[in-house]
Amino acid sequence: GSGQPQGVFAAGGGTAGLTLAATGAITGAEVVELYHKLGSYYSEGAVWTTRNSTLGAIRGLQGTQFLFSPTPQGDAPYGDLYSKRVLLSDQITAMGAGVKCIAIGNWAFYALVERSGLVVSRNPYLRQATGQVSFFVNARWGGDVLQAEAFQYATNAAS
Repeated sequence: GSGQPQGVFAAGGGTAGLTLAATGAITGAEVVELYHKLGSYYSEGAVWTTRNSTLGAIRGLQGTQFLFSPTPQGDAPYGDLYSKRVLLSDQITAMGAGVKCIAIGNWAFYALVERSGLVVSRNPYLRQATGQVSFFVNARWGGDVLQAEAFQYATNAAS
């Protein structure tokens, strides 16, 4: 619908930085290229966002030391990739034809907002036997990319 939150991969969200050469794979050179598509202003706080299977494919790459040497894992829960933290999400689609599978971006340029419609209701009957009163809260949240250039994502080739 109109006025809905925009994700990093949605139209109007992040920037389509790179189309990968393969339908279900990524190369070391493409990882490096995507990283350098991000403007220097946004790169200091940038992190990678991808699915675990995509991260596994990247970690399994082999090549010349100059092109893509193994990255130290770092202290982050899922390690580092090209000196930046990696965040994993199953909400990101696994690599495949025409799929947006990995992004690099600075989440300081993504906003979460509380939408109107906060409802608090009191239920004195739920825990009546103990003399306690229960409260129920319904809240709506939304989010949006504030600067499209703060997020660069890669899309696998269509076919």
